[in-house]
Amino acid sequence: MKLKDVSIVLMAFGVVVVLCSFLDFYALYYPIMADKPDWTFMVSQNTASLVSLPALGILMFWVGLNLSGLRHNNFAVNTAKLVCGALCTLFFLLIVLNMAMYGLSVNSVKTNKLEAVKAENNTIKQQVNAEYTQNKAYIPVEKYDMAMKQLEDDLTYKINYINLTYVKTNVKTLATLFLFAILYLIAAIKLFTSTGAQPKGRRIYGYLP
Repeated sequence: MKLKDVSIVLMAFGVVVVLCSFLDFYALYYPIMADKPDWTFMVSQNTASLVSLPALGILMFWVGLNLSGLRHNNFAVNTAKLVCGALCTLFFLLIVLNMAMYGLSVNSVKTNKLEAVKAENNTIKQQVNAEYTQNKAYIPVEKYDMAMKQLEDDLTYKINYINLTYVKTNVKTLATLFLFAILYLIAAIKLFTSTGAQPKGRRIYGYLP
């Protein structure tokens, strides 16, 4: 396979990956249900998993462009820089928006989860109490106390597990989103500021000085 063919394949793969990533982001964000914390939490997890794909697609496209003859065409290169810069800006804004929504919703999601666990535990306690009251003469007090202690231990374990899980999830999600937001911002700035710039060490017509 010739180098030209490789460059075309890389650019095509890059375009497809970026388009598919945009469709994934669109599918996640629309319809927007910002008033539902569970939806925002789910979107944030999926966004953190997909956030590297646009960068990979743009990188593949630029590798293909630099391997092709189009790298000598200033119009094509500058157009590609503007388009890729706009895409990086778009993904940066989407990630920042997602981080803000995630920060506002994550506590509500955890609170709802904890309340559900506590409610389930209380329901079981009520059932145990009802059974003990009804069959008090046949159930030893030690067995009742052991059952209640087991329920308390289970509740404590579940609460600690939920808290630890959400801490790890929050750190992973926010760190991933933040780092890629910075990456897309830097990439957008570099692409926009380098548009129209001539390569160093060459004159405007491409001849060596």
